Amino acid sequence: MSVGSQNASMLLTYFDEVKPGAGQPYYWLGGLMVTPEIVPTLEAEMNTLAEACFGANAGLTKDTEFHATDIWSGKRNFKKLKNPARRSEILQHLLTVAKQRDGVFHIAVRLDIAKLTAMDESDVAPTALMYLIERINRFAKKQGTQALLIGDMENEKVVNRSVAELAEYRAGGTRFAYGGPINNVIDTIHFAQSHHSRMLQLADACMWYRQLGDRTDAQTQLRKDLLVFCRQLDFGLSTYKYWPT
Repeated sequence: MSVGSQNASMLLTYFDEVKPGAGQPYYWLGGLMVTPEIVPTLEAEMNTLAEACFGANAGLTKDTEFHATDIWSGKRNFKKLKNPARRSEILQHLLTVAKQRDGVFHIAVRLDIAKLTAMDESDVAPTALMYLIERINRFAKKQGTQALLIGDMENEKVVNRSVAELAEYRAGGTRFAYGGPINNVIDTIHFAQSHHSRMLQLADACMWYRQLGDRTDAQTQLRKDLLVFCRQLDFGLSTYKYWPT
């Protein structure tokens, strides 16, 4: 699948993280690379789902945000939805919007925390970001286009460090073995509150799904069914980095 349009001047990359925790051994970073032309279609599909979940004229607020962990566990905006099977159906609809199609590509970086014994914990997220930038740059170069990165606003420290690191990589290349110049990722990393962006909410859903199949805690039948459903979608990764291998 290629960008496939003379008007597709860049790839908008929406990314989010999943941190390691109980039953989840990896640090994940990634999401969606999309052409600008497909964004209105994806947003319209998300808005239709939002109206089904939250009522007519559901806007972009904290009260109408899709957060995959909350949907699955029945928290926050989905606290009143007591039926786990119904919440799983919402996730199915959400992930169906994110499936691969013309102008939609998937990217993920996965770091195996157990094998990173020599790495300081504070360096895990920056390392994942470096690999993400490398993969995005390589993919955009192959497509003959440029990429712009858009992330979830979490805290000022994370934002400042991420912006500084991309500036460093664009000026002098990435710092690990086999790294190289970053010429196809443009500008800086832009950040927004996820409740203001349906696309960031889609990125969250994608990364939540990526970690689901690698969890080490006990499988439930509902989780197995959701994994089967998602694997039947066209949900493969366009580019990825699993490290260490």
